Amino acid sequence: MKSAAPHWTGPSIFGFRPSSPVLIRLGIRGERPYQIRAEGLPSGLHLNPHNGCITGRMTSPMPANFSVRIEVKNASGECQHEIKLMAGENICATPPMGWNSWYCLSESVSEKAMDQTARALVTSGLADYGWSYVNLDDCWQGKRGGVFEAIQPNQRFPDLGGLCSRIHALGLKAGIYSTPWIATYAGFLGGSQPTEDWDVEKVALPASARIQETQFFGRHPSAQESGWHRTGECWLFDRDARQWADWGFDFVKVDWLPTDPPTTRRMLEDLRRQPRDLVMSLSNNSPIDFAAELSELAETWRTTQDIQDNWESILDVAGKQFAWQPWKSPGHWPDSDMLQIGNLGVPNQINTCFKPTRLTPDEQRSHLSWWCLFQSPLLLSCDVENLDEFTFELLTNEEVLAVNQDPAAFPAQSRSTAGKPPLEILLRPAGQGGWFLGLFNLESSEREMEATWKVLGLPRPQHLRDLWNRMNLKPFGEGVRVKVPSHGCSLFHLRSDAPTQRVAMPTRRADLAK
Repeated sequence: MKSAAPHWTGPSIFGFRPSSPVLIRLGIRGERPYQIRAEGLPSGLHLNPHNGCITGRMTSPMPANFSVRIEVKNASGECQHEIKLMAGENICATPPMGWNSWYCLSESVSEKAMDQTARALVTSGLADYGWSYVNLDDCWQGKRGGVFEAIQPNQRFPDLGGLCSRIHALGLKAGIYSTPWIATYAGFLGGSQPTEDWDVEKVALPASARIQETQFFGRHPSAQESGWHRTGECWLFDRDARQWADWGFDFVKVDWLPTDPPTTRRMLEDLRRQPRDLVMSLSNNSPIDFAAELSELAETWRTTQDIQDNWESILDVAGKQFAWQPWKSPGHWPDSDMLQIGNLGVPNQINTCFKPTRLTPDEQRSHLSWWCLFQSPLLLSCDVENLDEFTFELLTNEEVLAVNQDPAAFPAQSRSTAGKPPLEILLRPAGQGGWFLGLFNLESSEREMEATWKVLGLPRPQHLRDLWNRMNLKPFGEGVRVKVPSHGCSLFHLRSDAPTQRVAMPTRRADLAK
């Protein structure tokens, strides 16, 4: 049962550039109304005591870190919590959490649906746990025009600037989609074209053959087959970036293949020139050979092909994350793709109804646990307005989400014994001390699983917290031994009263770069 007294449920560290506008929604749950106050806010930032949002712009342009004490009171009690504000270059202090339209709405996405989802994130309570991005994927694009000669929205989006303002008024952030190619995967205009005077209508499908009026190149894979999945000589991404900033977007997903460093650097320069922070999220299937450069440039980068809502796909994507763990660092996060949780639609279709994910409840719990241990961005793509009780409880376990939101960005490593799949036992140091441990049953029936302190390379901890069940356990004997259901998992935080001992883990990116 949820507590009526106020308690902290969201991230505790936030990044932004000193000259950029700030929007932070504090993660607080409990009986409303609250009384909220903050001590230690930098000059120029203000806390709204009614909605728990910090907004404004720092008066000093100099990078600095701030510790801010938050006090919350209501009729049932009070709580205190310290957050850290980092004014510098790491604008993604923790992996982004939120929602993306692709697996849910896909080609049926509209401004109305985006508004409804943003409100649902708040009214459901998900926003209080850090689910704060509302990201518009492919299929929003119309023709070029406007003051920047940038891509304008199609008829289903009458006012993208107004949409951003309404999302911001809820304390949430807005994201948008593009590509450096001439055409997007779904067949809409991209961020370049062959020449300055190029007329898309002369090469587009006949109007009668288009599914949507401005879907000039047809549904995937039509644009690819027609040769439009390439970067044109006339670069227009910079114009689009100005338009996105003017509308008020906070996040840009850029989708092409391969995600090469020169194109990434060019887009990053365009985004950095804007008067607001724009997170750059690369998609898709980044080559590991480019890890050193991409992980320095992008805030997030996709590590695999598109995910699907079946166990085999989850295993495949999760198993490919080990290679990327050394390249993770504070502010830069490898992306395992969107969560296949809740009621989903069908990609590349005009979806008007949704079906439950094909993953079992235990598979969904394993799916989220792996994404938290690997510290992938957590992006839902489900029908948020109609969450069932299981899905809501799955997505609002703040102890599990804290594994993902640890800003220390230590790499996760397999501790599976010889002959066992590497995804069975995962260990990761925790930034606040101790270790996170995941035990995953990949077999088709329940089994007893064990991880000894010797295998883990750890001294026996004094404290053992079961994160999914929210309970303390007494450390037993020579290790952890639990019964785990088929395709299920157990997730623990191990702590010792003694100073944390260093464990042999993968090399960090800083060492690899030397």
